[in-house]
Amino acid sequence: MGTTLVGSVDTVVKGIEHLQRQSGGGFGGLLFRAHEWATREETLRSYELFARYVMPRFQGSIETTRGSNEWARDNRKTIFSPNVEAIRRAFVDAGRAVPSEFKQRTSGARDEEPAPG
Repeated sequence: MGTTLVGSVDTVVKGIEHLQRQSGGGFGGLLFRAHEWATREETLRSYELFARYVMPRFQGSIETTRGSNEWARDNRKTIFSPNVEAIRRAFVDAGRAVPSEFKQRTSGARDEEPAPG
């Protein structure tokens, strides 16, 4: 019936979303059932996972972090290009070759177009 939620964070999130749809928009509470099938440490870990990764999706507290992450991802080139160029210029100005691992070690350098030639 989908009224008992067991599994990964994603499974539980999908289960709660299903309950919200079934209820027509919301419900007053969620009940945890405790028993002795898991150790105390495993039970506490389950509660921690629920508190850290499930509930923020339904409380709206994750939206600002998610929005910031999406903005940074969408604007990577704008954010990092000046830094990448500054690091590259520091090597060149010092008369040193830009290291071959430069792209792997410099945030944002992976986003740059390869140099012609």
